[in-house]
Amino acid sequence: MSVRLDFSSRRQGPIVGHNLIAEIPGLDRKSEDEAIVCAHYDTVWTTPGAYDNASGVVALLALAEALVEHPLARPLRLIFFSGEEWHLAGSRAFVEDLNPKELARVAFVLNVDGIGRGRLLEVSVGPESFEWNVKRLVDSHGRRNGIRCVTRFPPLPGSDHAPFYEAGIPAAHLTFNDWQILHRFDDTPNDGSAENIVYVIDLVLHLLGHLPERAAPRASGVT
Repeated sequence: MSVRLDFSSRRQGPIVGHNLIAEIPGLDRKSEDEAIVCAHYDTVWTTPGAYDNASGVVALLALAEALVEHPLARPLRLIFFSGEEWHLAGSRAFVEDLNPKELARVAFVLNVDGIGRGRLLEVSVGPESFEWNVKRLVDSHGRRNGIRCVTRFPPLPGSDHAPFYEAGIPAAHLTFNDWQILHRFDDTPNDGSAENIVYVIDLVLHLLGHLPERAAPRASGVT
């Protein structure tokens, strides 16, 4: 099993950011559908950023390790985005660079952004047909450990799933909201967040293994 790592970057005025992309091939060599799981690795200067979003980065690193050992049928890209805190610069540049054929290959996107404390998983997801599939799988998975789940449609616009959704790709944003420490000096590691990171890793693997090969298409820009 081999994994290819690529960097993509684009100059935006005086600032340059870099997206780190890990491509994990699928077992089904004929499959043209791919899933994307993403998290942003930047944070605002006022905070250490353990919740927003080192937690998502840790989850993706663990997913990479698990999926190299036990790959999916479909190919997968794990993307660590730069510039989320700067108007989603990294994810917007990435989506803008995809040609129509590459866009059509993306079955769905799962964005892991902010795994905080508490037992309420919030999933912002669309289109509705994709929401039904995600909610069904999350509900069956989320009964463990007392975790509850709420889904919202359409997806909220403030994180890296948004450019994909705007381009017509089914997308979901997964978070354990922790507004009390968001963008604050006390956004530091804690046991509650660590426990939820383990849960999210397992949940994302569950979603990747059970979501349909290709969700129902929708027109770009339609919510």
